[in-house]
Amino acid sequence: MLAEHNKRLKGAKRGGGAGGSKKQQPAAAAAKQCKARPSKAGEEDFDDLQQLLLMHNASIKSKRSVPQPAAAAPRVREVKAWERRSGKVYGELGKEERERADKEIVTERQGARK
Repeated sequence: MLAEHNKRLKGAKRGGGAGGSKKQQPAAAAAKQCKARPSKAGEEDFDDLQQLLLMHNASIKSKRSVPQPAAAAPRVREVKAWERRSGKVYGELGKEERERADKEIVTERQGARK
């Protein structure tokens, strides 16, 4: 029983037997097809296409639509402690007040580490 199973497996690996097909190309023939040299015109087209791709990528990178997050954003625990100390609610602050509060919280954090 095991011998029959092994024969079927070997036949499938060679492309014959159960489940195998002879339409598949050997690896060496496929490699030769891939190594075919393009013509000089094809190389020029490739260079043009590569330049176009580089210009496209440069234009995309320069136009970031999503702002990057702040490097040292305050933690929730630190914000709650700041709210208790200051008597203000962080969520109700305006943009400028929130930036000031963030700076206070971050400087307190850095002072606590030292």
